Amino acid sequence: MKNFIFLKSVFPCRRNKSTKGEKNGSAIILSVMCLAFFLSMSLNIYYTGAKKAESAIDKVTGEKITNNIDTASSIGYQELYLAENFVRKGFIYDDDHPSSFGDTDSYAVPNEDGQSSYFNYGTGEYTSEYYGIQLNSFSEYFDSHWDYTLTDSSKQKTMISENIEEIKYTYNKAKDDKVYRVMERSWQSGGVPEKTQKLWKSTGSSYDEEKKVSIGGYRLTHIILKDSSGTEKYNEDVTTTTTLKSDIEDILATGTVGDEYSIEATFEKTVVLAAYESDGDVKIPEMSFDIIVNETIDLNTDDGLLLTDVEYENSAISMEINQVN
Repeated sequence: MKNFIFLKSVFPCRRNKSTKGEKNGSAIILSVMCLAFFLSMSLNIYYTGAKKAESAIDKVTGEKITNNIDTASSIGYQELYLAENFVRKGFIYDDDHPSSFGDTDSYAVPNEDGQSSYFNYGTGEYTSEYYGIQLNSFSEYFDSHWDYTLTDSSKQKTMISENIEEIKYTYNKAKDDKVYRVMERSWQSGGVPEKTQKLWKSTGSSYDEEKKVSIGGYRLTHIILKDSSGTEKYNEDVTTTTTLKSDIEDILATGTVGDEYSIEATFEKTVVLAAYESDGDVKIPEMSFDIIVNETIDLNTDDGLLLTDVEYENSAISMEINQVN
């Protein structure tokens, strides 16, 4: 019985010591585990934060690139829109008649058939004469110069008629105002000397006179002349030359009337979008874009080997727009 009591009184002491050691060991293990857990959480938070920061940078960079692409695309569409309107509507430079170039104007009410004609086909006379620029092809917007020196009325492009439609009032018009829009114009063509001149037909005596600007504001920077087999006959970086026209005609003169040639030409201009400011802060910085237009066009020499005799056919245009800054 004493043994039992002794054992009963001794073993609890031994068990208590063991439990205390176990508790101490467990506390150390728990501390290590907590440290490892929080370290893991910290690393995870750091890693996740770093990735989010990278994603934010990528997002901002991506948005910037996308915005630049959208801006470049808008510039490209605008250029093609202007070129197309020079063909379909033309541009009136008579002060007595609104140009209606890409905008809307208040016109006199058109005839019942919607056609406002200025030429009487019965008498062959104009009731009113409106002069302006009208292109035969949208490629002339990029590759041709408008000869403003042809001021004689017999040498002008004369508008024959306009197709006008009534549109709904706009924000700057009262509800009872009638607003009309030019849909299409017809221009005199036969018997009127061409006022457009290809940039490579320039005959200036100096570099500045030679390097003319196209209707759309482009300069010719490079030109390649090829024969029917695709062999290069002339390859010139147009920088300081003043003999471009004569150089090309000298090459054409070595062949015969009817020979086939093609021209590959590069035209360039820079478009600058001004910065947008509000309350003294620049919200959108200034942006500059270089527009590079490449054209391939065939030369028809059936009427002669001078550039004044050559007919241009099958023009193909491609456009590249790059941000400068």
